[in-house]
Amino acid sequence: FRVVAGDGKAGSSPDGTPARDARLDLGWWSGLAVAKNGIVYFTEGGRVRDIRANGTINTVAGGGTEALTHRPVPALEADLSAPGDGLAGLAFGPGGELYVGTANGVYRLGVAGKLYWVVGDPLAAPPPHWGGVYANPAIQNDFANAVHLAFDARGDLFVSGGGAFGLYERAAAGQLRFVEVLRAQGGSPGALATAPNGTVIAASGTWGLQRIGPSGRPIVVSAAWAKVHGRRHLPFCPCFGNGVAVGARGQIYVDTDHGDAVPDQGLLEELPSGRVRWLWEAPS
Repeated sequence: FRVVAGDGKAGSSPDGTPARDARLDLGWWSGLAVAKNGIVYFTEGGRVRDIRANGTINTVAGGGTEALTHRPVPALEADLSAPGDGLAGLAFGPGGELYVGTANGVYRLGVAGKLYWVVGDPLAAPPPHWGGVYANPAIQNDFANAVHLAFDARGDLFVSGGGAFGLYERAAAGQLRFVEVLRAQGGSPGALATAPNGTVIAASGTWGLQRIGPSGRPIVVSAAWAKVHGRRHLPFCPCFGNGVAVGARGQIYVDTDHGDAVPDQGLLEELPSGRVRWLWEAPS
């Protein structure tokens, strides 16, 4: 493992600071995304920041005082720190533009340097019931605090988060569809990642790793928690934490957190063959 940003001390260093010398104000659900050109984007202190090719950190959105609305807002003038927990999920869309999960919903960072509303509204009414398809993308529910974002090969946006820990799919045409309750360990929303083939992988404490199939329904593809921990602990335990990623060869990386009852924490790798191994395990 190699540190790419942060000196291990709390704080928030100014733009232009060498990334590895910077103090960062990272939250429990800080977002992370890597562009095709290798630029790293992350959420920190109510801002979206990147690590430039010259190795410095810089702000690309947030830090201003203008409230987010349905109208475009200049990214560097936007207030992304309130209400609630502020920034969370980051993901790149099919067109290469960065999508940002905020306490108000999801916004797209356009090439013109403005934030454009996509889905969610803190003032809108929540859906009347679980399930179904909603024609109005301004529902509240799980889009207040959009913690995890991911796109599939069709360009549909999946959002995990909110008070009900739900997973929703926003089709490219704009409709919303409830998928399922997606909860990780410790009362946090389930994590999402996009595989190289365009399949969305979801990490849920209850169901393990799931693949979102062409029908939009989740299909269990792995029970890594049972393979690795079954010899020592009950196989049905919510062990997945708050992160999941998929490598170029289809290998899945997921963090584990059993909570207080089972103290195992670490990082797992599962290969397409089904082989599972520890990459790192916290001392017991």
